[in-house]
Amino acid sequence: MWGSGFIGMDIGLEYLTVFQLMAGRFILATMLLALVFHKKLKLITKSVLWKGATLGAILFFAFTLQTWGLEYTTPSKNAFLTAINVIIVPIIAYLIYKRKIDRFESLAAVLAVVGIGFLSLQGSMTINIGDLLSILCAVAFAFDIFYTNVFVKTEDALALTIVQFMTASLLSLVTAGFLGELTTNVPQEGLYAIVYLAIFGTVIAYVCQNIGMQYANPTKSAIILSTE
Repeated sequence: MWGSGFIGMDIGLEYLTVFQLMAGRFILATMLLALVFHKKLKLITKSVLWKGATLGAILFFAFTLQTWGLEYTTPSKNAFLTAINVIIVPIIAYLIYKRKIDRFESLAAVLAVVGIGFLSLQGSMTINIGDLLSILCAVAFAFDIFYTNVFVKTEDALALTIVQFMTASLLSLVTAGFLGELTTNVPQEGLYAIVYLAIFGTVIAYVCQNIGMQYANPTKSAIILSTE
């Protein structure tokens, strides 16, 4: 689901700006999630609120860098460079929590990056501004994967996800408004992209991911997610 989002974003950017696309996908995703899992709203405590807001802010910056980078590079290179978070996640775990870097996980992470490179990289191997933004996006997503994995161990995954999406929605909306990009005149093709990204690339993808991370460690989660 998450992998298909690269194509959805690439199509959406033909009709909408970065922050219009992000505001649309996250606002619709928040509404859908709150509607389907409305019983989880009562589980939003102060602890869930600050943890979800932290994840939402990280998610906003990650998607800003990823979507912005997609304006200057191809979906395949964007996906490949984002996927290098499989190398970054165990490093974060070691630096912050002194978690020992497992040699099998490290080998799997390296093999994953090499394999994704063979699948994705074609033609020129040069680095442009879009590639650089995608690399920074990988760092942001590594923090998102790592802290999601930490937070869902003690908090309800769906309540966290609702707050996460609400925060990302608010930041996207405020940024779009600040840049004077708020509009109700959305092209039909752009609307299709928003709906697809909201349902498949956001709600379904993140509900599955955040619940799944209750049972998988950060590095394994990152490696599995690299199959996008």
